Amino acid sequence: MAARNLDGILSKKSNAIYRGILEPLGIITEEQWKSLGWECFNIPRLVEKALEIASDGLYECINTDGYDFTDKSEAKTLCVKDLDIRPIFELRGIKNKIGPLRIVCYNEIRERLDYFYIPYDEWQKLTRLHSSGPRIVSSYNRKKDTYSRLAGYRCKDFEDLAQRKCDEF
Repeated sequence: MAARNLDGILSKKSNAIYRGILEPLGIITEEQWKSLGWECFNIPRLVEKALEIASDGLYECINTDGYDFTDKSEAKTLCVKDLDIRPIFELRGIKNKIGPLRIVCYNEIRERLDYFYIPYDEWQKLTRLHSSGPRIVSSYNRKKDTYSRLAGYRCKDFEDLAQRKCDEF
């Protein structure tokens, strides 16, 4: 049962990323998406390519240890799940990252994508240590439509996220 629920969330996140980012940029056609299904695509890697395209040449995708782009920034995708308790934004896998984070977050409650750009020095302050590695954790307020610790890092749209320069904040 839990795996089925997770599959549903991943499908919603993947479809939101396809409709909101990949299809408008022409990275994947609707025919490819429908015939192959979201499971056949490496969604985080496609988001990296979409960021490169939308950056208008600010950086290139190189996907190396510690960062994804030539400006040393890192792309991340995640979900805020609609839980009975307080919804949580939890970003993992940042231990070896050396630059800013470009985050695409599927908000299951609002059924939309939210975008965050967090400079390196700032996300270091937001990090909490866990046994499995550092994480950035924030709660999501349904009524106010805000992320408690991340409000100042939110981008207006995907293009805003993609076109942020590393020294911008």
